[in-house]
Amino acid sequence: MLDSLVLAHLVVAVTLVVAAVGKWRHPDLDDTAFAGAGLPEWINSAFVRRWHPVAELVLGLGMILVPAPWNLLFVVGGAALVAAYLVLVVVALRAPEPVSCGCFGADDSAPVSGRTLARNVVLALAAAVALVDAALGGSVLGRLADATVWGWLAGALLAVAVTYLATSSTTAAPAGAEAGPAPLPALPEGEDDLEEYVRSEIPDVEMLDPDGHSVNLRGIVAGGAQLLVFLSPGCGSCLGIARDLPRWRERDLPITVRPVVHSNWIDSPGTPVWVETALVDQDGAAAAALEVRGTPGAVLLGADGLLAGGPVLGAPAVREFYVEIAEQLEGAAESF
Repeated sequence: MLDSLVLAHLVVAVTLVVAAVGKWRHPDLDDTAFAGAGLPEWINSAFVRRWHPVAELVLGLGMILVPAPWNLLFVVGGAALVAAYLVLVVVALRAPEPVSCGCFGADDSAPVSGRTLARNVVLALAAAVALVDAALGGSVLGRLADATVWGWLAGALLAVAVTYLATSSTTAAPAGAEAGPAPLPALPEGEDDLEEYVRSEIPDVEMLDPDGHSVNLRGIVAGGAQLLVFLSPGCGSCLGIARDLPRWRERDLPITVRPVVHSNWIDSPGTPVWVETALVDQDGAAAAALEVRGTPGAVLLGADGLLAGGPVLGAPAVREFYVEIAEQLEGAAESF
């Protein structure tokens, strides 16, 4: 049998171990994995969330450390998991809104995409090769006993490492170039701030309030400035922002913090409770008009009918945006 087949075992095993560690490091992201994809509730139950990474770790380590023929049991289990992941990704891609899988914890909270599908197809092929090899008596331990295997295996790992470092260094943003919140003018207004952030009129867009009544973006600022926070139940990184909202709303500030959710999520099974208190963005019209091109995102509407800050995108940027608004408002209050 070809000694190179050991790579198929290692690819699947290492992937399972890394996924397990990622879920343990960031268990909150696993809470909303594949939420909104229309899957049965038991798939995202507390029991499955608790024991899923355990199964990944045990199967991954077993594929590497258990000799033949017993390793076949672990390879079968690993291949079954990988096949299930592929099915889940296909289902998620057909969901009406972007869905996050949280497959590797915080490092994989982006929405499921064609790239995710390609990754899982390759992983499924590797699992199939490992399964056939194990059924014929092949194992990682058996092959690593041959000293000649270590030479080309080390070379393969070195090639992978060099490729990763080369591609990451060319695609990563330069230090300090990470996009942050759009400049926020002080409230009340100031001429210098207006030069930094060009304020435009709030778009004339209709949304629905939690009771199903139509509200206009320009009309909701009649009661004061509004911080709109765009969230999606299927977005893993939105979970932390959703948990922050009650604390933000309880703070004594002259702004109203409002969650906004796409209309596709209304009445969807398994959606969290906070969706019931959110403004409903019908067919994404408000997000498009405000140029909020993803979740979580945020934009500040001024009480004077003009945009006052944003849009910002991503959980860190949304939090920074809120903190900046709060600090400026509290500073303005202390000056009186």
